[in-house]
Amino acid sequence: WACEVRSGAMVAPRECAGVDEGLLREQVWRSLRLNLIRNACFIAERLCAQNGQEEENVYLLAMAYHRLGKPARAKELLRGRRGDQCRYLLAQCHIELNEFIEAEKELLGSSGDRQQRGGRGGR
Repeated sequence: WACEVRSGAMVAPRECAGVDEGLLREQVWRSLRLNLIRNACFIAERLCAQNGQEEENVYLLAMAYHRLGKPARAKELLRGRRGDQCRYLLAQCHIELNEFIEAEKELLGSSGDRQQRGGRGGR
């Protein structure tokens, strides 16, 4: 894919394989803030294609899908992620899909993990 990010605008003439992930993340957040959801999806998909193992990249793509009204796609991306923000968004997706028990498990599991870690670390 070809793009160049200049002062908040996407321009097409150059290859951007070497574009800093942080800059792309900023552009996704900016697009989400400006309610440019399809643009956010496009950039986040490229970001995940470049580095799909990074949890923040996956979270941004899931957030874009969620705001686009596609909670099932967001849910698939977030499944198995451990970060609090990912689990909270996953719970929101479950609620929108009328999967209330799964949403409760995600929310309670997040605090339960913290309690277990705190209990073991204090001994």
